[in-house]
Amino acid sequence: MNQLFRLPPPQTTWRFFWPVLACALALRFLLAQTNFDYIHPDQTFQYLEPAYRLVHGYGLVTWEWAFGIRSWFVPLGIAGVIRLADWIGVPHEPLVELAFSLISLAIPVGIYRLAQVLLPERQAIWAFLIGCFWIYFLHAAATPMPSMLASAPLIWVAVLVLRPPTRRRLLLIGVLAALTLAIRYQLLPVVGFLMLFSLIALRWQAVWIAAGGLVVLAVVGLVDLFTWGVPFWSFVENFRLNMVAGLSERFGVHPLWFYLWKALQETGGVFIAMLVGLALMGRNGWPIWISVAVGIAFFHIPAHKEIRFLTWAMPFGAIGFAHLAARLLDRIRDLRPLAMAVACFMPFWIVATGLVYLPFHLRLFGMKHTGIDATEVMRFLRTERDATAVLSLTPEFGWLRSGGYYTLARPLPVYFPYHGLTLATAGPAISHVVTDGDEGPAGFEPVFVGPRLQVWRSTASSSASADRDYMFRPDADFDKNVPVAPVARPYPPIPTRFPDPAP
Repeated sequence: MNQLFRLPPPQTTWRFFWPVLACALALRFLLAQTNFDYIHPDQTFQYLEPAYRLVHGYGLVTWEWAFGIRSWFVPLGIAGVIRLADWIGVPHEPLVELAFSLISLAIPVGIYRLAQVLLPERQAIWAFLIGCFWIYFLHAAATPMPSMLASAPLIWVAVLVLRPPTRRRLLLIGVLAALTLAIRYQLLPVVGFLMLFSLIALRWQAVWIAAGGLVVLAVVGLVDLFTWGVPFWSFVENFRLNMVAGLSERFGVHPLWFYLWKALQETGGVFIAMLVGLALMGRNGWPIWISVAVGIAFFHIPAHKEIRFLTWAMPFGAIGFAHLAARLLDRIRDLRPLAMAVACFMPFWIVATGLVYLPFHLRLFGMKHTGIDATEVMRFLRTERDATAVLSLTPEFGWLRSGGYYTLARPLPVYFPYHGLTLATAGPAISHVVTDGDEGPAGFEPVFVGPRLQVWRSTASSSASADRDYMFRPDADFDKNVPVAPVARPYPPIPTRFPDPAP
């Protein structure tokens, strides 16, 4: 306990800190413009698409939003950026990506400041460089993926609990801890561990942490009260459906060793090395690595597991990797050839594994990524002003990887495979079709050819108006088997027709 709130803040800053940070921001934003940031459909349909629907009144509604198990806390912020983009007359996607890229810089800065408190300056610089340029931090930087997004305030909670307490600092700890939970409530074991030991170390002073946290939690509760009708409804209902009713198991049941295998498979073992280095810190920073260990242990409890659920631990792992590399070099310092080999291997390892495993880079090596192709199709359709309705004739162009109306950015009816329509049943309203082959249907000409998907335009002189009166819900059949509490009601109400296109 003697380490909590006792270590002085660092007195120096690396002279290349700001130029490196500026390069990190530029790289994050530029890579986001190439679809590099496409990770998972959740980044669109749990955050970006709801925000777009809130602003424009139409968009795909997944079952989570139909049943109220998602908080509007994050989408409200995104909606504000979309509204700003509309107001100044620029596309909303780059502005949203820039906003998240700026937020993501809190991660490498937090890594550097935490490492300065715990480790020598050389190791802190190494950790900072990993936080700026490791491929997984770049990959998630411009997206609202909750685990990585929540790590931004979480890493600063860790920084502040190791510094001498002041009233302002304690209030900020409470604000950041509550903000972490508002973004990702599943991190409660991690935050709870740090708060418990803060309470033991501070005693009555911990009331300032509680005060800061209560302000944020009050705002979060009011958001749910306004949107779902009950304070904290989305959090309680999310826990009930996924953990009590076992709904998450429908998306896969995985063994306990799943995270270990995925860490080896998808990071080339780098993430495991990060955690090993964190554990080797021993008494130096024990509140941090124990809280990370507690959090990872709790994520093993649910039967459904995905490696992205643990990305919140990667910023702490960057510190561990720098510490592990330094320990290895210190042990073999007298063996100069071996030391040089290790010094070259460690950065090569962390760079090479990212280049091999990420979908964007796989595509550079000749492989195809359907999600990227689908969003490119949607962006092309955004510019086809004569389009009246689009029909997908291939499951490769489904709603899940399309980027939704957040990407399309216009009220154009798009009939995905789940609608069960064909050209024969859809009628003359269809002006464009999407296929995954080199041959299109009769009466259509190619207008867009991608790596896997092609768009074909009707050669008819005109098309009839599309039927706008269908429910905008991609999971209608799935809904029937979900145990929904009676208070749940969609917010805003799910649209049953497209708005008329702007003249």
